Amino acid sequence: MTIIYPKEKFNKEASENHLAEGTSGIKGVLFTKEKSLFGFKAPLATKIYGINKSVLLFPVSDYFKSWYELRSKKENKKTRVYMSDEAFAQRFETTTDNFGRFNFEKLKPGKYFLQAFMELTITYNKEVNTGTGYT
Repeated sequence: MTIIYPKEKFNKEASENHLAEGTSGIKGVLFTKEKSLFGFKAPLATKIYGINKSVLLFPVSDYFKSWYELRSKKENKKTRVYMSDEAFAQRFETTTDNFGRFNFEKLKPGKYFLQAFMELTITYNKEVNTGTGYT
């Protein structure tokens, strides 16, 4: 496994300034929908909510843009693109409630990148008649 990092220099001071207390906020709901047999999520499918899941909020900086662009171009099964520990630490984190809702408060206006991961396993049970018998 190859691990690469952005070449852009991380500016901790600018990131801390971006994460300083402000008067804005972001509210949302974490959910997904089951994929159909054709591989897409039907618009009217039932929502499956992410309960007690972590939601991360990163300030978008030049370093972050470099990391994101590098991920789009280079990340695959054999290559991972990481941000530095120092950059990863500059974020807000919250947890969803029992309805998948999350809330970030007291944010400064600006651009942010929101990230959450949610695993989904669906099991089906179906009764199948395999034939009949006569005696």
